[in-house]
Amino acid sequence: MIPVPDLDDIDFDALVEEGRALIPRYAPDWTDHNVHDPGITLLELLAWVIDLQIYRIGFVGDSHLRAFAALLGAEPRPARPARGLLWPAAGGARHEQALTRGTRAWPVRDPGLIFTTAADLRLSGAPFGMTAGAAGKPAKVRSDGSGAIRLDPATDWLELNLARPLFAGATAAATIAVGLEFAGPLADLEPDFALPIAFDYRTGDGVWHRAGMDWIDGGARRSGAALLDIAAGAAGVSAIRLDFTRAPVRALPTRVALDVLPLVQIETLASTMLGRSPGLPDLELSLGAGMLPAPDAAHNPLEVLTLELGGRVEWSRVAGLGPSGPEDCHYTLDEDGATIRFGNGVNGRIPPPGRQVDRGALDVTAGTKGNLIAGVSWSVEGVPAEAARWTNHQAMSGGCDAWDREALLTDLRRRSQERSAMLTDAELRDAAAGLRGFGLERAEVLPRFLPTLPHRPVPGARTLLLHPSDGVRGGDAWIDAIERRLAPRRVLGERLSLAAAEPVPIAVSAELLIAAGSDRPSIEDAVRARLQARLSATRRSPAIEPWPSGRPVTIGELEALIAGAEGVIAVPRLRIGARGDAPDRISVPLARIEVAVAGRIELAVRVEA
Repeated sequence: MIPVPDLDDIDFDALVEEGRALIPRYAPDWTDHNVHDPGITLLELLAWVIDLQIYRIGFVGDSHLRAFAALLGAEPRPARPARGLLWPAAGGARHEQALTRGTRAWPVRDPGLIFTTAADLRLSGAPFGMTAGAAGKPAKVRSDGSGAIRLDPATDWLELNLARPLFAGATAAATIAVGLEFAGPLADLEPDFALPIAFDYRTGDGVWHRAGMDWIDGGARRSGAALLDIAAGAAGVSAIRLDFTRAPVRALPTRVALDVLPLVQIETLASTMLGRSPGLPDLELSLGAGMLPAPDAAHNPLEVLTLELGGRVEWSRVAGLGPSGPEDCHYTLDEDGATIRFGNGVNGRIPPPGRQVDRGALDVTAGTKGNLIAGVSWSVEGVPAEAARWTNHQAMSGGCDAWDREALLTDLRRRSQERSAMLTDAELRDAAAGLRGFGLERAEVLPRFLPTLPHRPVPGARTLLLHPSDGVRGGDAWIDAIERRLAPRRVLGERLSLAAAEPVPIAVSAELLIAAGSDRPSIEDAVRARLQARLSATRRSPAIEPWPSGRPVTIGELEALIAGAEGVIAVPRLRIGARGDAPDRISVPLARIEVAVAGRIELAVRVEA
């Protein structure tokens, strides 16, 4: 490891003595060097300023550490709660019941470890049977009675036939959960993942309705809960159908059950008083809580209030108090220590002396302690033990503790040793080609090019030009998702940009001269195929390369391409056009990130006399 030099190698006293020793050389008439002399006072003031500057030069604080860590793709990690699914035991829930989001659940053997439900749900309490079908014919459903099933690979749909109608006579919509478990991950990481299954429900009058659906992942995309929105109706719901035909590859579950509960390891602490303000600057108060979860996992954001003469005053969290004014009710949060800090009266307001400081309801997590093995028995608040028994078929996972300074340093050391940077253009192309699930056909590297300065070479800059596959929209979200995946291997400080190739349709009008007796339709097809393969953003033929981005399209290259088709003797006339223009040009210039694609192709064939 590279040793870090200690730049703060001189202190205040040494600076004063060094300055006093230089007085005889530069000011020999100055004879009083005692501390009461005004000149010595100024000398000490300058030594104090220099001592501060040297200290700042050699100081690496948390803000510096976070900035350096960000260059390697490491950021302080907040605590993450564990997540998973509770499945009803054989027989399922035995009566209908509403459960609000935040309903508490806990392992029977560890009642102090609190989980909460992640959504508003309604337990159906209805037994069901299962039937399946493929290509219009019934298919077998093999079940062991606990929800585990085996389906024929060609299965198109699966129906859950309810023993009694659900929500008959209901006047409000309801949300029910269908739990699904799969043999493996549903898909590689994609920018926008969607469950490849559609859900319908049949009402008592025999009419099928498409259900609105939200998907809550149960872990590693191998299980999850489909939250189905059931509209209010007097007839009730008699069946639920899972349609597997909407995806090219069927995602067939290996376990299906109603009334599955998605859980997150979050415990909500009641609001409480943190203390009373002494009226002093930089007041710090402990939240009296465990680890705070990442903001996207919490149900209740942190609220800080003071009780003052005008009523309850709400304080706002800021990243730093530097920009805050004397009357701004701001505070900062130290997530590692679970403490809040108020201002000093100049940068941020000081809570008035003697006033009570409260916090609202607060979500906390146990982090890694929430990761539990499969097969644990559970209790759910408000659901009697005789009404339902619960277990988790897969482990509760995803819980992690917040990183402190030492954890961040440990991760930085690991990353610096394991990191494989994308140094060469080939490494950058290979890294992009190795991405799965993003719909990326190919990528090319444009050296010394930045999209913001398209007409000027920029030394040290590179742009990775992304060519999306057919049917994939190369929008900003798509580019951002790819950039996040490549970020850990980026060269530190490099000006690397990502851009999606912009297709430019090229219209072609050509006259072909062919030999007498030639098969005219096959020659036309061959010429058209060659043009479409060359004027393309994706590879359509192993023998013909797609058109390079930024390269002007000229009739000379296209004439040679057409003449290469078997049966073509000559190309007497050829004109091209772009962007909807009539084909009356001999060349079409392209910007650096534009790529030519085939547009309208008109072929006139003349037989040699």
